[in-house]
Amino acid sequence: MYANVHHTLWLLILSLFLPLAIAPTAMADRNLFSSSRYPVTLVTGNRYYPFADHSLPQGGMSTEIVKAAFEASGFEARVLFMPWRRGFIGVQRHLYEGTFPHFYTEELARDYLYSESIYPGQQRIYVSNNSGVKFNRISDLVGLRFCSPIGHAIDGSLQKLIDTAAISIISPSAPELCAKMLERHRVDFMALDETVYNHMFRDLNLKAVGEPLANADLYLLLPLYDPNSEMLMKAFNSGLKCIKASGIFDDIVRRHLSRRSFCCGH
Repeated sequence: MYANVHHTLWLLILSLFLPLAIAPTAMADRNLFSSSRYPVTLVTGNRYYPFADHSLPQGGMSTEIVKAAFEASGFEARVLFMPWRRGFIGVQRHLYEGTFPHFYTEELARDYLYSESIYPGQQRIYVSNNSGVKFNRISDLVGLRFCSPIGHAIDGSLQKLIDTAAISIISPSAPELCAKMLERHRVDFMALDETVYNHMFRDLNLKAVGEPLANADLYLLLPLYDPNSEMLMKAFNSGLKCIKASGIFDDIVRRHLSRRSFCCGH
């Protein structure tokens, strides 16, 4: 009888403590995969029409796409708007899980995971209408003044010219300032996504020269050093595939591209 009582007590103790041993792992899984308990906080910038700006409907086309893709995978994406450079610093300091929309550069690829393409694009060289600048090869830009807003990624071919002092760079706070400087001949060229140009600057005295500088697809970036980034990226890519297959993606793009953004009035 004593042995039976002892056995019963031992089973009771196990039943009390075994769930406690399992609970941390189970709780971690629930926190990691439950959208209500694990929101994804992302950061983007402003004045990058039609893709990102706090004043645009749904925060811009890329913002709506990113939120919809995460939602399709069961996550709630919360998006903050701030200066581009401050956003990158926040991601590096673990304040936010990721940032968007950015195009591919070798420098960023050393520190970030890239998603599947959010939206395809091409980057071109823009100059003032009466400029004599020609662009047939990258060496045609040597000796010129390049304008690129603070925090905007720079194509690798242009970065090499900057690093070797073959071109000078001026970095104002916003792309429209570059456009104004181009019109006034204070800089010689800027590199810009065609879609952004069509929404922001096509009424200005600017023109594209030569062939596109590079493909400039836009991506979500998650930091390589964050242990959750790989899981979140898989969830995002899966959700992006889902909203493309369902037609949600095309609807978002159509709505945003039907609007015009204006700036830089004369």
